[in-house]
Amino acid sequence: MDKGTDAVDILEGKAYKLQFPWIGVVNRSQADINKSVDMIAARRREREYFQNSPEYSHLARRMGSEHLGKVLSKHLETVIKSRIPSLQSLINKTILELETELNRLGKPIATDAGVRV
Repeated sequence: MDKGTDAVDILEGKAYKLQFPWIGVVNRSQADINKSVDMIAARRREREYFQNSPEYSHLARRMGSEHLGKVLSKHLETVIKSRIPSLQSLINKTILELETELNRLGKPIATDAGVRV
């Protein structure tokens, strides 16, 4: 956003409702990249921006790239956990089908004279 832009209504979910809450981030500018500002310093400045900004300080704990990463990780974990039972069921069904097919085929026949079953 340009300086002077106010996104409080958006970040509070008043202007646009989402299934998950809005999370504001402050990315490095091209000038920061040209000055070789590292990601640790950029994250620190991002935290300081939200904490010290009169418009956004009340939202600071829910803003920033670190918070976004935590929210996305938690969501991914939830999605994965919800899919595990159906995956386990599919694996068990496939194992049962393969075991049934192996039983139907019977024991292997030795093709090497030195191997006896």
